[in-house]
Amino acid sequence: MVLRILLILTSFLVLGSNGANFSIDHDYYELTIYEPDKTNLDYNKYLTDMSDSTVHHRLSNQSVGAENIDLKGHFRFPFYGHEVDKVYVTTGGFLSLSSRIHSFIYKIQYIAPLRLKLDPSLSEESEISYKLTENNLTVEWKHMKIQNASSKKQGETTFQTTLYKNGDITFVYIKTHNNISAYLDEHLYDDKLEIGISDGFVQNGSLYMYHAISVPKSRIKDQTVVLLRAKPTCIRQQNCGDCLELLKTSNFECSWCPKIQRCSDGADRLREHWDAHRCPKLNVTKLNHCPNYVEIIAGNAPATMSNSISSTIALSILMLLVVIFILSFYALKRKQRRSIKGFKTLNEVEVTPNDVRMLETNYIENQ
Repeated sequence: MVLRILLILTSFLVLGSNGANFSIDHDYYELTIYEPDKTNLDYNKYLTDMSDSTVHHRLSNQSVGAENIDLKGHFRFPFYGHEVDKVYVTTGGFLSLSSRIHSFIYKIQYIAPLRLKLDPSLSEESEISYKLTENNLTVEWKHMKIQNASSKKQGETTFQTTLYKNGDITFVYIKTHNNISAYLDEHLYDDKLEIGISDGFVQNGSLYMYHAISVPKSRIKDQTVVLLRAKPTCIRQQNCGDCLELLKTSNFECSWCPKIQRCSDGADRLREHWDAHRCPKLNVTKLNHCPNYVEIIAGNAPATMSNSISSTIALSILMLLVVIFILSFYALKRKQRRSIKGFKTLNEVEVTPNDVRMLETNYIENQ
């Protein structure tokens, strides 16, 4: 527990840098910021040519809205390890990876290169477009102006985000406003400028955030690139052995639930399903307790093994299962005491009149 706390604290510290680069190692992603330099090598590497992209005409001409992009038939995007096959593009400078539109769409389960109250309807040049291939999805907000801005001469901003098939995410800033940290509260969601990502889960009708990454705003300027490189997660492990290997080599408290054949640490989108099948109690946390591991030992046993030795092994396994049950029982009690208190619940957050509700519109097919 002490080690986990120390690792969480150090996730907010700079672990390394290379020239103008800035890097932070989080549990789920490794964050790197490539700041502009004379060569522009990183900027040109991650910038997507949108000349043959598809324009969201309806979204590009309305003040507030969200539209669905279907990834089916192209690729499934692993977000925090969860494979999703659709995303919602919003006028507010962020993508929602929620399964549906809801009141807290801007608070959780988002990818936000610049979560801001932008208004495409203010300019005929404003455009929201996307480019979908077999390996990635790029969304661009082009010539965007701020909603309800007092000055008609306000600046415009253009930026992209790309989701890669392997789970990586990039933000590319082509043109930013002069002072990205000086927006008025009326232009922000919850009076806060957000650049980053977050995910959460539903438990008994309540929505909980289990992780978020915020990018330092002071480092965002023209031709800056933000790379979020996906790391292995419990939910991505397909068998007991891989699950418990990750437990040994990462900061995650992975365990394997034989009943539903799934790996988890209890903090993912399938938390309610995990609890419903009693996985916090009936799980495996030691490699030699994996079902396949036991079967391999039995399969390699010599054919001439005596009955007495077989009985001894059977008795040892039985005693081991009893010990596992007892330890699991006490571990469950500790987890129950913690319950969901370690996560931030969002349905109890007071919604202010300043909040903007994102309204879903019809998906525009590729033309």
